[in-house]
Amino acid sequence: MAAKTETIELSVDAFDTDYKRQLTWETLGVGILKCAEAHASRRGFGIYNVNGENHTWVLARLVIELNNTPKVYDEYKISTWVESIYRIFSNRCFSITGSDGTPYGYARSTWSLISYSSRKALDLNDLKGMMSEYVSPEIECPITDYSGARLGGNAQQVMTYKVKYSDIDLNGHTNSMKYMEHLRDLFTLDYYSKNRLRRVELQYIRESFYDDVLLFYMQETREKTFDVEIRKTDKSSGTEKEVPVLRSRLCFE
Repeated sequence: MAAKTETIELSVDAFDTDYKRQLTWETLGVGILKCAEAHASRRGFGIYNVNGENHTWVLARLVIELNNTPKVYDEYKISTWVESIYRIFSNRCFSITGSDGTPYGYARSTWSLISYSSRKALDLNDLKGMMSEYVSPEIECPITDYSGARLGGNAQQVMTYKVKYSDIDLNGHTNSMKYMEHLRDLFTLDYYSKNRLRRVELQYIRESFYDDVLLFYMQETREKTFDVEIRKTDKSSGTEKEVPVLRSRLCFE
Protein backbone atom coordinates (compact mmCIF):
# COMPACT_ATOMS: atom_id res chain seq x y z
CA MET A 1 0.00 0.00 0.00
CA ALA A 2 1.22 3.50 -0.83
CA ALA A 3 2.03 5.87 2.00
CA LYS A 4 -0.91 7.77 3.45
CA THR A 5 0.67 11.14 2.77
CA GLU A 6 2.01 12.71 -0.41
CA THR A 7 4.65 15.45 -0.59
CA ILE A 8 5.65 17.59 -3.55
CA GLU A 9 8.65 19.92 -3.68
CA LEU A 10 8.35 23.37 -5.24
CA SER A 11 10.36 26.57 -5.61
CA VAL A 12 9.28 30.19 -5.81
CA ASP A 13 10.14 31.57 -9.23
CA ALA A 14 10.23 35.32 -9.84
CA PHE A 15 6.98 35.21 -11.83
CA ASP A 16 5.22 33.47 -8.89
CA THR A 17 5.62 36.46 -6.57
CA ASP A 18 3.88 39.74 -5.78
CA TYR A 19 5.51 43.14 -5.43
CA LYS A 20 6.78 42.15 -1.98
CA ARG A 21 8.71 39.27 -3.60
CA GLN A 22 6.47 36.80 -1.79
CA LEU A 23 4.69 33.75 -3.20
CA THR A 24 1.19 34.72 -4.33
CA TRP A 25 -1.78 33.01 -2.72
CA GLU A 26 -3.05 31.93 -6.13
CA THR A 27 0.23 30.16 -6.94
CA LEU A 28 0.24 28.50 -3.53
CA GLY A 29 -3.34 27.42 -4.16
CA VAL A 30 -2.36 25.84 -7.46
CA GLY A 31 0.42 23.97 -5.64
CA ILE A 32 -2.10 22.73 -3.09
CA LEU A 33 -4.36 21.46 -5.88
CA LYS A 34 -1.40 19.77 -7.58
CA CYS A 35 -0.47 18.03 -4.35
CA ALA A 36 -4.06 16.83 -3.85
CA GLU A 37 -4.18 15.40 -7.37
CA ALA A 38 -0.76 13.74 -6.98
CA HIS A 39 -1.95 12.02 -3.82
CA ALA A 40 -5.27 10.89 -5.32
CA SER A 41 -4.00 9.81 -8.74
CA ARG A 42 -1.18 7.66 -7.34
CA ARG A 43 -3.76 5.82 -5.24
CA GLY A 44 -6.34 5.28 -7.96
CA PHE A 45 -8.95 7.97 -7.38
CA GLY A 46 -7.53 11.07 -9.08
CA ILE A 47 -9.15 13.18 -11.81
CA TYR A 48 -7.83 10.92 -14.58
CA ASN A 49 -9.28 7.85 -12.85
CA VAL A 50 -12.77 9.27 -12.26
CA ASN A 51 -12.98 11.05 -15.63
CA GLY A 52 -13.34 7.63 -17.24
CA GLU A 53 -16.61 7.25 -15.32
CA ASN A 54 -17.83 10.66 -16.54
CA HIS A 55 -17.12 12.14 -13.09
CA THR A 56 -14.82 14.84 -11.79
CA TRP A 57 -13.63 16.20 -8.45
CA VAL A 58 -14.63 19.74 -7.47
CA LEU A 59 -13.50 21.84 -4.54
CA ALA A 60 -16.28 22.70 -2.07
CA ARG A 61 -14.25 24.53 0.61
CA LEU A 62 -10.68 25.70 1.08
CA VAL A 63 -9.03 27.36 4.08
CA ILE A 64 -5.38 28.47 3.95
CA GLU A 65 -3.62 30.00 6.94
CA LEU A 66 -0.01 31.21 6.79
CA ASN A 67 2.20 32.38 9.64
CA ASN A 68 4.88 33.20 7.11
CA THR A 69 5.11 33.26 3.32
CA PRO A 70 7.80 31.76 1.05
CA LYS A 71 9.80 34.39 -0.81
CA VAL A 72 11.36 34.49 -4.25
CA TYR A 73 13.79 31.59 -4.89
CA ASP A 74 12.78 29.83 -1.65
CA GLU A 75 12.20 26.10 -1.88
CA TYR A 76 9.18 24.69 -0.08
CA LYS A 77 7.14 21.52 0.30
CA ILE A 78 3.43 20.78 0.38
CA SER A 79 2.23 17.58 2.03
CA THR A 80 -1.34 16.27 2.01
CA TRP A 81 -3.48 13.55 3.58
CA VAL A 82 -7.17 12.59 3.69
CA GLU A 83 -8.61 13.45 7.09
CA SER A 84 -12.11 11.98 6.69
CA ILE A 85 -14.76 10.75 4.25
CA TYR A 86 -18.48 11.15 4.77
CA ARG A 87 -21.38 10.77 2.34
CA ILE A 88 -20.73 13.17 -0.56
CA PHE A 89 -17.70 14.94 0.92
CA SER A 90 -14.04 14.17 1.55
CA ASN A 91 -11.88 16.31 3.84
CA ARG A 92 -8.23 16.76 2.94
CA CYS A 93 -5.50 18.63 4.86
CA PHE A 94 -2.16 20.12 3.87
CA SER A 95 1.01 21.35 5.51
CA ILE A 96 3.29 23.92 3.87
CA THR A 97 6.91 23.86 5.05
CA GLY A 98 10.29 25.15 4.04
CA SER A 99 12.87 22.80 2.58
CA ASP A 100 14.35 22.48 6.08
CA GLY A 101 10.97 21.58 7.59
CA THR A 102 10.18 25.02 9.02
CA PRO A 103 6.38 25.41 8.94
CA TYR A 104 4.85 28.17 6.83
CA GLY A 105 1.25 27.20 7.42
CA TYR A 106 -1.56 24.73 6.80
CA ALA A 107 -4.66 24.29 4.68
CA ARG A 108 -7.96 22.45 4.97
CA SER A 109 -10.18 21.49 2.05
CA THR A 110 -13.45 19.71 1.31
CA TRP A 111 -14.11 17.96 -2.01
CA SER A 112 -17.10 16.51 -3.85
CA LEU A 113 -17.25 14.08 -6.73
CA ILE A 114 -19.79 15.28 -9.32
CA SER A 115 -21.29 13.91 -12.52
CA TYR A 116 -20.26 15.75 -15.69
CA SER A 117 -23.76 15.44 -17.12
CA SER A 118 -25.95 16.27 -14.09
CA ARG A 119 -23.40 18.44 -12.22
CA LYS A 120 -24.72 16.83 -9.02
CA ALA A 121 -22.60 15.41 -6.20
CA LEU A 122 -22.25 11.63 -6.05
CA ASP A 123 -22.17 9.30 -3.06
CA LEU A 124 -18.56 8.45 -2.22
CA ASN A 125 -19.42 4.92 -1.06
CA ASP A 126 -18.21 3.52 -4.38
CA LEU A 127 -14.75 4.97 -3.74
CA LYS A 128 -14.75 4.71 0.03
CA GLY A 129 -13.28 1.22 0.08
CA MET A 130 -10.30 2.44 -1.93
CA MET A 131 -9.95 5.83 -0.20
CA SER A 132 -10.40 4.54 3.36
CA GLU A 133 -6.98 2.89 3.24
CA TYR A 134 -5.48 6.37 3.20
CA VAL A 135 -7.61 8.19 5.77
CA SER A 136 -5.35 9.65 8.45
CA PRO A 137 -7.34 11.41 11.22
CA GLU A 138 -4.38 11.01 13.55
CA ILE A 139 -2.24 13.52 11.63
CA GLU A 140 -2.61 16.98 13.15
CA CYS A 141 -3.81 19.97 11.12
CA PRO A 142 -3.76 22.76 13.72
CA ILE A 143 -5.95 25.35 11.99
CA THR A 144 -9.69 25.76 12.37
CA ASP A 145 -12.07 24.77 9.60
CA TYR A 146 -14.26 27.13 7.58
CA SER A 147 -15.99 29.51 9.99
CA GLY A 148 -19.09 30.29 7.93
CA ALA A 149 -18.69 33.78 6.49
CA ARG A 150 -22.01 35.63 6.20
CA LEU A 151 -22.77 39.17 5.14
CA GLY A 152 -24.85 41.52 7.25
CA GLY A 153 -27.07 44.34 6.13
CA ASN A 154 -24.21 46.80 5.64
CA ALA A 155 -22.46 44.90 2.82
CA GLN A 156 -21.54 47.00 -0.19
CA GLN A 157 -21.15 45.96 -3.81
CA VAL A 158 -17.49 46.67 -4.54
CA MET A 159 -16.83 45.09 -7.94
CA THR A 160 -18.52 43.64 -11.02
CA TYR A 161 -16.65 41.11 -13.14
CA LYS A 162 -17.61 39.28 -16.34
CA VAL A 163 -16.18 35.74 -16.52
CA LYS A 164 -13.67 35.47 -19.39
CA TYR A 165 -11.94 32.74 -21.36
CA SER A 166 -8.89 32.71 -19.07
CA ASP A 167 -11.09 32.02 -16.02
CA ILE A 168 -12.42 28.69 -17.33
CA ASP A 169 -10.79 25.35 -16.44
CA LEU A 170 -11.09 21.77 -17.71
CA ASN A 171 -14.39 21.32 -15.86
CA GLY A 172 -15.95 24.10 -17.94
CA HIS A 173 -16.46 26.48 -15.01
CA THR A 174 -14.49 29.25 -13.32
CA ASN A 175 -11.23 27.94 -11.92
CA SER A 176 -11.18 27.87 -8.12
CA MET A 177 -7.95 29.86 -7.93
CA LYS A 178 -9.32 32.57 -10.23
CA TYR A 179 -11.73 33.47 -7.44
CA MET A 180 -8.74 33.84 -5.12
CA GLU A 181 -7.13 36.22 -7.59
CA HIS A 182 -10.28 38.34 -7.96
CA LEU A 183 -10.82 38.48 -4.19
CA ARG A 184 -7.28 39.70 -3.55
CA ASP A 185 -7.82 42.44 -6.14
CA LEU A 186 -10.52 43.96 -3.92
CA PHE A 187 -7.79 45.57 -1.80
CA THR A 188 -5.42 48.34 -2.77
CA LEU A 189 -1.65 48.22 -3.03
CA ASP A 190 -1.50 50.66 -0.15
CA TYR A 191 -3.57 48.32 2.04
CA TYR A 192 -1.21 45.43 1.29
CA SER A 193 1.78 47.62 2.09
CA LYS A 194 0.44 48.07 5.65
CA ASN A 195 -1.21 44.70 6.27
CA ARG A 196 -0.38 41.04 5.76
CA LEU A 197 -2.98 38.55 4.55
CA ARG A 198 -2.90 35.72 7.08
CA ARG A 199 -5.93 33.55 6.33
CA VAL A 200 -8.34 32.99 3.45
CA GLU A 201 -11.54 30.95 3.64
CA LEU A 202 -13.44 29.95 0.50
CA GLN A 203 -16.80 28.19 0.24
CA TYR A 204 -17.83 27.29 -3.31
CA ILE A 205 -21.64 27.27 -3.51
CA ARG A 206 -22.47 27.01 -7.21
CA GLU A 207 -20.60 27.14 -10.50
CA SER A 208 -20.08 30.17 -12.68
CA PHE A 209 -19.47 29.94 -16.40
CA TYR A 210 -18.17 31.92 -19.35
CA ASP A 211 -19.97 35.28 -19.76
CA ASP A 212 -21.57 35.13 -16.30
CA VAL A 213 -21.50 38.52 -14.57
CA LEU A 214 -20.21 38.22 -11.00
CA LEU A 215 -21.18 40.76 -8.34
CA PHE A 216 -18.82 41.16 -5.37
CA TYR A 217 -20.32 42.25 -2.03
CA MET A 218 -18.00 42.96 0.90
CA GLN A 219 -18.25 43.91 4.57
CA GLU A 220 -15.61 44.40 7.26
CA THR A 221 -17.12 42.21 9.98
CA ARG A 222 -14.39 43.00 12.50
CA GLU A 223 -11.08 44.84 12.34
CA LYS A 224 -9.05 43.63 9.35
CA THR A 225 -11.48 40.75 8.70
CA PHE A 226 -13.59 40.98 5.56
CA ASP A 227 -16.47 38.77 4.50
CA VAL A 228 -17.13 38.65 0.76
CA GLU A 229 -19.98 37.08 -1.17
CA ILE A 230 -19.80 36.67 -4.93
CA ARG A 231 -23.19 36.47 -6.63
CA LYS A 232 -24.55 36.06 -10.12
CA THR A 233 -27.96 36.60 -11.69
CA ASP A 234 -30.11 33.48 -11.98
CA LYS A 235 -33.02 33.39 -14.46
CA SER A 236 -33.99 29.73 -14.13
CA SER A 237 -37.17 30.47 -12.16
CA GLY A 238 -38.45 32.88 -14.79
CA THR A 239 -37.53 35.93 -12.76
CA GLU A 240 -34.08 37.40 -12.26
CA LYS A 241 -32.55 37.11 -8.81
CA GLU A 242 -29.07 37.24 -7.38
CA VAL A 243 -27.77 33.91 -6.06
CA PRO A 244 -24.50 33.24 -4.19
CA VAL A 245 -21.61 31.64 -6.09
CA LEU A 246 -18.93 31.84 -3.39
CA ARG A 247 -18.58 33.04 0.21
CA SER A 248 -15.21 34.04 1.56
CA ARG A 249 -13.46 35.46 4.60
CA LEU A 250 -10.11 37.26 4.35
CA CYS A 251 -8.19 37.93 7.56
CA PHE A 252 -5.34 40.45 7.68
CA GLU A 253 -2.94 41.43 10.42
